[in-house]
Amino acid sequence: MTPWILACVILLLLSVTLTLIAIKKRKMAFIYSALAIFLLFLGVAGWTVFKFVTSSYRKLKASTEIKQRSGLEIYTAVFNSTPANCLKITNYKDHVMPILDCCIWLELSTCPHEMERVLTQSVYEAEKLDNTQLSLYMPGLSSEMPSWWNPRLLGDTVLAFTYKEPNKDRIQRFFVSRDSTKAFYYDAVY
Repeated sequence: MTPWILACVILLLLSVTLTLIAIKKRKMAFIYSALAIFLLFLGVAGWTVFKFVTSSYRKLKASTEIKQRSGLEIYTAVFNSTPANCLKITNYKDHVMPILDCCIWLELSTCPHEMERVLTQSVYEAEKLDNTQLSLYMPGLSSEMPSWWNPRLLGDTVLAFTYKEPNKDRIQRFFVSRDSTKAFYYDAVY
């Protein structure tokens, strides 16, 4: 990068010098030479800026490369504890950029005592729904919803657990099978 900057400085100084000489001597040849060198300076300066921007972008991208979390890492982070051995995350989608991505989506299989443990961590509102009522409780984020995320697969009767964080635009919702062994979860920030 330094040689390109040095070339820009030399070309600019040469162009200015030839312009001053042209003004003093009143010769058009010096003006044309100064103009040609100035145009060369603009080309080299443009190339230098391009190289600088692409190099900076690559360094920034490499330093901020976002590591995708596994389903277990997401679950552990959201519920602030290590899950029981009976937990199996079937599918997941993390919000990579919380400002751009709305939600965390999980599909999981678990045991009833793990489901109970998680649901006692916050004050969830519980409701028993039949499969036809599910659409009223689904997030209005169908464009972001993964194709595998489908609480209707839980059976005719589904338990819905909702937690709205006070003074925040965040909602957590579990859709759980009647036997508490399978669940769909989303955590959304609106």
